[in-house]
Amino acid sequence: QKASQNILQECEINKTRISNGMLPANSIWLWGQGGALSIPGFYSKYGISGSVISAVDLIKGLGIIAGLKPIDVPGVTGYLDTNYIGKSEYALAALEEKDFVFIHVEAPDETGHEGDVSKKIKAIEDFDEKIVKAVFNGMKKFSKYKILILPDHYTPIIKRTHTNEPVPFVIYSNDDLPEDKNISGFNEKSANKQKLIIEEGHRLMDFFIK
Repeated sequence: QKASQNILQECEINKTRISNGMLPANSIWLWGQGGALSIPGFYSKYGISGSVISAVDLIKGLGIIAGLKPIDVPGVTGYLDTNYIGKSEYALAALEEKDFVFIHVEAPDETGHEGDVSKKIKAIEDFDEKIVKAVFNGMKKFSKYKILILPDHYTPIIKRTHTNEPVPFVIYSNDDLPEDKNISGFNEKSANKQKLIIEEGHRLMDFFIK
């Protein structure tokens, strides 16, 4: 990074930018470097086809590597002003042809990083109403379905960064499944009372699908 500052200082493009009243590029920040992932394809592993919906390029990229078809929804931003309803509608439409759709919502994480309680509550409420409720109601047109809901990590308001506590998850199916009577809602407190624990996070999808 420091070496790039000296190089860019003498760069002809930057000299031109400065002469035109523009800001120069003054540093190269190498972030997230690494090799390409090699993971099993979703279809080859589970025998089902799928799609991914997200405003975050990282999530899209992981989905593509896993063989999921990315769906571009107009108006998605990764924040409170994102097109929640569009994500739900596009997901339900995709399920007419695909077996599985992964909907990713970034707003609760971003508002956690901001440390803003009211915004995080708003993000969770919007997710609950415009994604969970909309998808749940829309799935009723299918004769058989399952829904999995979970965060990928904690982003506590008080810390404003990711932490590594086990995350709660909920699975709903229109098939008859055993219910845990200790669960009164989808939250950390209720999740800690139940007995179903997936020790290795990457095994959750195996459990959900199989």
